[in-house]
Amino acid sequence: MKYFILSILIILNIQLYSQPTFIYNHSTQSDDYVLDVLEDENGNYYLAGYRGNPESDYYKGLLIKIGQDGSFISEREFTIPNKAYMIYNITQDSTGSLIMIGTYSDTINQYTSGELSLRRLNYDLTTLDSALYYISDTRSLSLIFSDICTNNDILINSTSWNATTNPHALLFGMRLNENFDSIFAVTYPFPSVGNGIKQLTDTTYWMYGGIFNRVVITDTLFNQLEISKLPKSVVAPIGLKWDSDSSFYFCGQWLNNQDHDIGLLKQFDPIDTTEYIFKNWGTIDTIDLPASLGGALDYVNKDSIYIGGTTGYAMTWGYKSYYFLIQTDSLLNVRWERFYGGDAYYEMNDVLASKDGGCLLSGMRYDADAGIHEHDIYVIKVDGNGLLVGVEDELNHIDPYEAIVYPNPGISEISIRIAAQYKESKFELFDFGGNLVISKNILSNNHVINTYNLKAGSYIYSITNNKGLNETGVWIKQ
Repeated sequence: MKYFILSILIILNIQLYSQPTFIYNHSTQSDDYVLDVLEDENGNYYLAGYRGNPESDYYKGLLIKIGQDGSFISEREFTIPNKAYMIYNITQDSTGSLIMIGTYSDTINQYTSGELSLRRLNYDLTTLDSALYYISDTRSLSLIFSDICTNNDILINSTSWNATTNPHALLFGMRLNENFDSIFAVTYPFPSVGNGIKQLTDTTYWMYGGIFNRVVITDTLFNQLEISKLPKSVVAPIGLKWDSDSSFYFCGQWLNNQDHDIGLLKQFDPIDTTEYIFKNWGTIDTIDLPASLGGALDYVNKDSIYIGGTTGYAMTWGYKSYYFLIQTDSLLNVRWERFYGGDAYYEMNDVLASKDGGCLLSGMRYDADAGIHEHDIYVIKVDGNGLLVGVEDELNHIDPYEAIVYPNPGISEISIRIAAQYKESKFELFDFGGNLVISKNILSNNHVINTYNLKAGSYIYSITNNKGLNETGVWIKQ
């Protein structure tokens, strides 16, 4: 009997602490984007974004529900004639219901006639109630960030945008009650990008404007009470998470000497910048971009912070790129780094720390060989070590990498990127006859090798060390 009880306890323990991993590739003939992701209390995921025809300006709102094992459950499109509809934000309302926030804009006149759309849905993706607010004749809203107040009011922070006016971007704020009735809205007359909002007290709100690192404290009518700048110049922080009522983590692009790195910051006060922790992550001459829309930083336990984005490409269609994911401790020290992809163009838009301790990476995959700019939604669910375990789908399977080479194909040089947990490695390049053509000891996390004198063709590379690093692949010289 005791062995039976022990077996039951072992099974329950495995189920309790298991971290399902999967790859979900939502491939259609349309151009599909995911911008924000939510996990419900049952472990199901909701992917919010938009869908359109390749290279078209007419978009439909898109919401996809998948299971905790990555299985497709259902999807729903939201349309309105002659309007582009993009879902930027999805948040938990109450058990069994979600709030979805998006924008409508005119597709004929350069995305003007902006409207704000709110929908409350149940878990079956059925609309329970909705509201639509006209914002501007000459502008549309771009990016949506929200917060639910203690009295269930909804706070919205966004960017009022028009590409033909100056300034192009203005900071927008709005408050609604839980029934979606508008209470107050404001568009500030100074250039800024909305990148976050939070209720601080019953009478004050916190907003972040991403162009000039401006933090604004307002009253409930959005009158500015205090203004400050964050202590480090990080462009448009995309990852933002509060760990208390007064301190928060955020990340964004840190343009140090125009090198595209990731800036990581913890600030201990909503507006006072005298106490903070700052770390930067990235390597020289590599473009590292934080997940750009839904959020690049998230955690369940703040000693395991996940930060993700896109790396290893030349910002040109046709190049191959990778999702990246790093995990830090609560002091923002990088614990490990992983790369995913490399066989196509990947662009990450959201990082979600899952309730089981793992992490969901979501964005788009584009195959340049297809000939048109048609994106597929591409989701990777990893465990707490950034690994894919037991994924048997050979068609969609990719392995995490701890070292990558790019651009691939390349011409005159190879850039080599080594994961942060390794301090040294050895790079070897062989032709297909087995002849060693390049051998380099690498004593940092990045290295550039001149390949100008190599003949065009395919080569096999090997990146190894005695600490467990062992990556191989094919590099093509054009």
